[in-house]
Amino acid sequence: MRRSTSYQRHRPAVLERDGYVCQICQLPTDPNAHPIDDTYPVLDHHSAVAWGGGDDIANLRTAHRWCNEWKADDLDVNPRIPEFAAVRLTPMLERAGLL
Repeated sequence: MRRSTSYQRHRPAVLERDGYVCQICQLPTDPNAHPIDDTYPVLDHHSAVAWGGGDDIANLRTAHRWCNEWKADDLDVNPRIPEFAAVRLTPMLERAGLL
């Protein structure tokens, strides 16, 4: 999927604003991870593009690749995602020295 120019341009500012912390599960992301790794920081849309959300900075937030894939295009975050993320991602983040 090709990302808009504004999405790409806002990425550094959003990651910095959020302190590289996933806004879905509240665990740190790993900016040194490979882009396909579960702990890699990506941008999530509060309101999904599929539901009319845009790429403005106010609609973007930091998320783990894994959390963002679980959230998908849902309007609300499944309340179990943070629990599942803690089980799946904590060992990886500990190995990276982030926890």
